[in-house]
Amino acid sequence: MRAIVDFQELQEIAKPKVKRDLQIKSVDEQTVKLGVVFNVPLLGDKTIDLDIKVERIDGTDVLLKYDGGTGLNLIANGALELFSSIPFVSKAPENQLIIHLDKIESLRKTLERLELKSVKFDATSAIVECKYKV
Repeated sequence: MRAIVDFQELQEIAKPKVKRDLQIKSVDEQTVKLGVVFNVPLLGDKTIDLDIKVERIDGTDVLLKYDGGTGLNLIANGALELFSSIPFVSKAPENQLIIHLDKIESLRKTLERLELKSVKFDATSAIVECKYKV
């Protein structure tokens, strides 16, 4: 089974939560570039980009690796410490995050019936592939 979620839809879902404009672009089949738009006084709107790669899927856990260059990685590492109270996200070494999908209430029942096989990206969307559990 495949579910396709358009980047535009993801941006609209995320915008009210992060209170910033987001840009999502495909880099390759495993990686997206997430851009966050900031207004810089005297310079106007500037975008800070972070590449996010799906490293692997282990059951209901998705291991992501992020890279924005040394400076941005340090900022991202610090920011992630502030979000340590989010129950479905845990920080891993070497600029990695683990998303624990089974800890997201709205996904729990779905994951009892479906096994996540892959998350890939094309030019305009995320493609999630699942298999029914027997």
